[in-house]
Amino acid sequence: MPTGTRIAVACAALLVACSSRPPLSPLDPRPVRERESWTAEVEGRAVGKVVLLEIEDPAGAVRLYRVENDSGQWLGWVDTAGRVWQRVPFREDDLFRGVYPMEKGLSLLYEVAVPVRLSPRDGGPAEADHRRGRDQTR
Repeated sequence: MPTGTRIAVACAALLVACSSRPPLSPLDPRPVRERESWTAEVEGRAVGKVVLLEIEDPAGAVRLYRVENDSGQWLGWVDTAGRVWQRVPFREDDLFRGVYPMEKGLSLLYEVAVPVRLSPRDGGPAEADHRRGRDQTR
């Protein structure tokens, strides 16, 4: 094989090898989508919102609920297993509050003694499927 052909083949092999994406590490960022959102209410008064987030991961989608106050500040997180984390200013990690039903976890994050009720938000995220048959009386 002539030298020029060898160089061309080697360059082509390098281009193919460089064009594939390296595998994701556990610390690499992942795409996150807002799937649904609800207004959080205490005794009929809106105190914030709860947003269902879906994180794309090679092992499968991860779902979390982000809890915000009425100013849009993040109060914490609740995962699908009911584990509750509270955000604390000037602290590196979120504070684990325990495992609770959603109603109790939200009461902890909003720092109220009465249950927090969720109602569907008008004009929710665009990715949410509004045609699903879900209970609107939550």
